[in-house]
Amino acid sequence: MEQFLNNFFDFTIMSDYFGDVLEGFWWTLRLSIIGGVLALIWGLILALLRQLPGKALAPVRWLTIAYIDALRGIPMLLTLLLIYGGLSSLQAEGTIPKEIGVPEFFGYPSAFWYGILALTLTYGAYMAEVYRAGIEVCPAARWKRPARSA
Repeated sequence: MEQFLNNFFDFTIMSDYFGDVLEGFWWTLRLSIIGGVLALIWGLILALLRQLPGKALAPVRWLTIAYIDALRGIPMLLTLLLIYGGLSSLQAEGTIPKEIGVPEFFGYPSAFWYGILALTLTYGAYMAEVYRAGIEVCPAARWKRPARSA
């Protein structure tokens, strides 16, 4: 038991690296807040696109449904790796501008923005389904004006 406690609960080692852990916590908090807000907005856009009426807008609905199903089926880590490798390699080839391929907005490193993009794309797809369910549960008849009585 003493060996276990020394390996996993050595408070001297924990105190030596507490500053690094705290810095990582603040990075995670910023990433979660920004990514969460953007995912909520992106999910609402996707949900509204999925609900567009008419035959003329059917291709938009199909593409939106395909996007939502694909991004919900791909693991988050794979999405992150595809974004990180894809954007940086496309920028290195000169296919996309440096500002998109290696973003460093507001002084944050590009890895932070890759994480934001991955969170937004993945969790936006999940949020789109939540919004869609909320929209579909409200029947259209409830939103009509009641008839005036004579």
